[in-house]
Amino acid sequence: MSFINNIGSMNQYAQTAALNDILEQLEMGNAPNILRNTGKNPPIGTVLGVNATYDQPLIDRPNQSIPVGQTRIWVYADQNGVMNLRESHNGINWTTTSTINVSAGITNIMGWTKLTKRYAKIEYVNGGVAQTEFILLQYFLGVGVTLIKADDGDIVTLGAIADAMVTAGATGTASAKLRRLTADLDALLTKVTGIVDGSTPASTQLTGRNVVLTTTISAGQAQSGEIDLGEFQLFAILVPVSWDTANITFLSARDTVTNGGEYVSVYDDAGGEVIVTVTTNKMITLNNLALAVAPLRHIKLRSGTFATPVQQTADRTLYLIGKV
Repeated sequence: MSFINNIGSMNQYAQTAALNDILEQLEMGNAPNILRNTGKNPPIGTVLGVNATYDQPLIDRPNQSIPVGQTRIWVYADQNGVMNLRESHNGINWTTTSTINVSAGITNIMGWTKLTKRYAKIEYVNGGVAQTEFILLQYFLGVGVTLIKADDGDIVTLGAIADAMVTAGATGTASAKLRRLTADLDALLTKVTGIVDGSTPASTQLTGRNVVLTTTISAGQAQSGEIDLGEFQLFAILVPVSWDTANITFLSARDTVTNGGEYVSVYDDAGGEVIVTVTTNKMITLNNLALAVAPLRHIKLRSGTFATPVQQTADRTLYLIGKV
């Protein structure tokens, strides 16, 4: 059986069940084992206060039904924070194996991370504003999945064999095929999760569907966080009831800030700034503006214009409606 950990609110039970059904089908025939971390997570509805920390009870990796080898984590929160994956040899002295800065209002992903010490846990530190939503989705890959080799029937333990991953549909050793299956399973999990929770990047989602992305302009700021549109086609923006009077403009970069991208204001070919005229609590279709933003992948939304940005006096969540 395959299980996904679920923490937080937003009625995730149905989402988790749907994802589990897909995983169970893929895992038939000796697919990689994915384990539940039972009893290690806060109760449903748990949120963190100002600068509060969630310290997950430690995971004793060897003492699971299948020893834990790797983990991958999704996190959603309506406030910024920092998530650390921590490890320890003795459960007392801890080091940080991986860290991500969590942006509010989008699903943040810590990719597959190999664990090397006996104990592991998640440490999550909330920022300077109390949360009202907090979700973690975590799953594991086991160490030493045992399969029967197809050629002579010998039993082999996979994971230590360095055979290169086969291409899709090609023949190869059990180890090479497992690497192919693991890669395909990981890609499918990302796509399914994107559809279920509306997370970015849209390029990871299946095509031909209506998709809603969310982004937040934090209190005291005029710009949202980075939005990776991928293949997402933006057609409308829903502006909340509470909104300090301002139109919306766009910034864009060739890549993420992490990868050296620098955000600049978006102008059309006539030299005019691309501006959305805002009416609060309305679904605003972009019409001709959709064509102006169609070539863009990495964007931010700005309250106000390049010349006159308008800081919002409270957190403002905007909904981006489109298709992939």
